[in-house]
Amino acid sequence: VNFNGNVNSTDTTGVIDFAGQTGTVVLGDNFNIGGAVDNTGAAGNGTLSLLSAGASTSTIGGNVGATAALNTISIDGNGTDTFSGTVNANTIRFTAAGTVNFAQSVISDGIDFNGLAGVSNFATGANFAGDIIDSTGGNFGTVNFAGNSNVTAVGAETGSLGTPGFGIAAVNINGGGGTTVAVAGTIVATNIGF
Repeated sequence: VNFNGNVNSTDTTGVIDFAGQTGTVVLGDNFNIGGAVDNTGAAGNGTLSLLSAGASTSTIGGNVGATAALNTISIDGNGTDTFSGTVNANTIRFTAAGTVNFAQSVISDGIDFNGLAGVSNFATGANFAGDIIDSTGGNFGTVNFAGNSNVTAVGAETGSLGTPGFGIAAVNINGGGGTTVAVAGTIVATNIGF
């Protein structure tokens, strides 16, 4: 399903429900989803593709994967995508050098920058469960934390910001003095900034 316009609903079960099916929803450049994107069926189903490009922005207003995890969130444009709610997806994959803002906590087996200079921004208190890597081994991708956050293990993932052989470009802790970002696993990054 391709949406080339804003999608809004007051349905508390979500604007979009993959219901355990392997479908794909594509959100066009500079458009928004006003509510949730859910999967009320078996976990690991459904793909959300975001096409924001350049100076364009898109916002997902509700929680994503609140009932069960989506399979993939694909960052397919070089614009900015903002998730206002919690996010639960097996994989968050960059296919373009976009920017993703997470206002609340995220669970994912992995965020994969995939050899691209993408950016993942975590708001204060937005935690991440999983690993963040560049699967190409090229040390691409930047992770910014606005304040206190935790990076924890989930399943087979160790709660790492870069892993040996799959490091990222930068980890930045931007909250100033007293900010704590607790990382359960490794940090493998070309630059770590405070």
